[in-house]
Amino acid sequence: SWQPPKEHYAPSPEGLGRFVKDDVRARASKYSSIVDTIDIDSIRPVYLYYLFSGLEDGVKDGNTIEWTPVVSLAKKIVLSSNLPKQEKLVDDFETGWGGVRKEIASLLSEALRRPKIVPYDLRESVWKVLEPLCRDSEPSLDYEAQYGGSNMSPVDMSINTVRGEATHACFQYLLWVDQYVNDGKESENQTHSIPEEAMPVLARLLDPAQEPTVTVRSVVAWYMQYLAFLDLNWTKAQLNSIFPEKVEHRALRDAAFEGYFSFNQPNGYLFKNLRPLFEHAFSWANAEESDGGFHRPRQNYVDHLLNFYWWGIDPLDSENCLIRKVFESGNEKLRVHAIESAGRSLERLLPIVPGGPEALNRLQQLLDWRIGRISSAGLPDSEVVDELKEFGWWFTYAQMDQVWLLSKLLDVLRLTKGRLEWTHKVLERLSQFVEVDTLQSAQVVDLIVRGDPAAWNIEYWKEHLDRLFDAIKNTQHHEAWQICVGTIQFLGEQGYRSFGDILDRTS
Repeated sequence: SWQPPKEHYAPSPEGLGRFVKDDVRARASKYSSIVDTIDIDSIRPVYLYYLFSGLEDGVKDGNTIEWTPVVSLAKKIVLSSNLPKQEKLVDDFETGWGGVRKEIASLLSEALRRPKIVPYDLRESVWKVLEPLCRDSEPSLDYEAQYGGSNMSPVDMSINTVRGEATHACFQYLLWVDQYVNDGKESENQTHSIPEEAMPVLARLLDPAQEPTVTVRSVVAWYMQYLAFLDLNWTKAQLNSIFPEKVEHRALRDAAFEGYFSFNQPNGYLFKNLRPLFEHAFSWANAEESDGGFHRPRQNYVDHLLNFYWWGIDPLDSENCLIRKVFESGNEKLRVHAIESAGRSLERLLPIVPGGPEALNRLQQLLDWRIGRISSAGLPDSEVVDELKEFGWWFTYAQMDQVWLLSKLLDVLRLTKGRLEWTHKVLERLSQFVEVDTLQSAQVVDLIVRGDPAAWNIEYWKEHLDRLFDAIKNTQHHEAWQICVGTIQFLGEQGYRSFGDILDRTS
């Protein structure tokens, strides 16, 4: 009943709603037990929005929720055909019924993803809430045109629109039902399937005539692993519908790939059983030079392929090997990311864990193969440099054979003309390799210094260079030290005369 003052910057219903949300979150059990007594005709929707939002936060906090009244209120709102129009009280934005419907979907999505939070005897009521929300008018194609594109990706729009959020909740519902159906059964006695009531909704979501938005399509592909788990044969049969190849549906296909590769971890079971998904995704990933946005799905696609390779399920000697295809046919962005991502992964790929030695050996084979092919690939020098300079990550992190690492570092530096990423870390670790091969260590230092003698780099590397020069000098390896003398003289010519102290100490 509170009325806001009619003045600028005054308290507003939206502001009051935020206080409601905080109180509901703190006392979620008490609020949830009485929400079905609310008269939706006499309360502003903004307060209902923050009521459901507060309950969602309460779920995240692990608070007890009385779900029967909550679902009853949600059903009353969703199924109402005559929700009251609200009088505008202030000039500021105020959440309306669309926001309430979206938050109902968000609350159910959050609750259903958590085992045994919502009682199973509410299955029918929960579906009566979700099914109409999956037919909500938001987003429309006009809505996507206005707010999507470069403003918001399909996957991000999905959690900011009613039908998008409801589709998320729908997939959580599928797994929620399955978990209850198989509760307490041994794995060999479990049966998995897509609930019958959900099949018409899935059919509608996959029909471009009924569901033309990229927003919802991205959500469907997001949950491919759910579908494959519940019904692999059905999922196989629907693969071309989920990722359509027709030119007129290319935007839907692209949104589906973005949805899948933005949020799913590499899954060997899915790769083995739905390999066409990953094969068809190559043209999508390779179509654009950039992979803008926070989720970087095209880079994630390459990461999936790398995992399948080093797991041994997509061997390099196969003509259909997809990571091989990335290097042979992929654009520069994909190739650069493949080398960098593999190098970064070596920080956690260890020889002491099961499968670790085999994975490391496969990555060595991959780099040997790539270096052997790159010279004859006819690539511009700039692309060779951009791709192979990422080997700096490998040398920094890899727990591989030191002789191999050092020789590959030298090979790479010769191809990149001394350019390397993560160079200061490479120089830091190189001091451990001086005893492995003193001559090659000296050659590495010389190539790096001559390749990028920028003032800020030399100053940044000075401590590491001093240590390396001293270590090489102390080995009394004449040829290696003569290379270092030439490197130090080159640095002096560039104005970095402090390294001459090492020569003075030698004489």
